[in-house]
Amino acid sequence: MKLRLKKRFQGYWKMEIFCIFLLPSVFVLWMVQSGQSFGWFSFACFAPTAALLLVGGLYWKAKLASISDSETALGTLLDIAERLKMPLLILTCAGVGATLCDILWISHSESPGDRIGGFIATSLATLEYVNYYGVQLQHFDHGPDFRRLIRGQGFRRSHLNKDLAERKTHRHGDAG
Repeated sequence: MKLRLKKRFQGYWKMEIFCIFLLPSVFVLWMVQSGQSFGWFSFACFAPTAALLLVGGLYWKAKLASISDSETALGTLLDIAERLKMPLLILTCAGVGATLCDILWISHSESPGDRIGGFIATSLATLEYVNYYGVQLQHFDHGPDFRRLIRGQGFRRSHLNKDLAERKTHRHGDAG
C-alpha cells in the first residue's frame, strides 16, 4: 500500500511543479505562432495559478515524505498552506475580477490571445484553489476516485483540506 501511494504522490508533485513552467511556455509558444502580442495581463492572471501549483507540488512532496519517514515536512507545509489560504483566495478573486473587467468593460489585454490567456489562467487558478482548499476535482488519475465520480457519489474533500482540518483539530485539542 505504501509503495503504491509513494509512486502516486511522486508523480503528483512533479506534475504540479512541471505545470508551473509548462503552462506559460505553451501560452507563449501559441501567442508567437499566432502572431499575437501579449502583455502583463495574461501573466498577472497566471500568478495565482503558479502560486497554487507551487503549494500543491510542495504539498504532495511533503505528503510523500510523511509516508516515508518524516511528518516534519508535512507539518511545515501545512502551516505555510494555511497562512497562504486567504492571500491565494484574494489573488484568485482579483484575477477573476480583472478578467471580468477586461471582458466586459475595460480592456487590459494586448490582444484577443492575451485576453484568452488571462481567462484560461484565471479559470485554472479558480479550479486549483477549489481542488486544493475545497473539494477534489481531479478524478481521472486514480481508479477508486473515478469510479466514485461515475457512480454519482459526488466530490469529496481534498487531501489538503482534510490535512489542514486535522491539523487544526489537533492544535485545538492540544491547547485545551
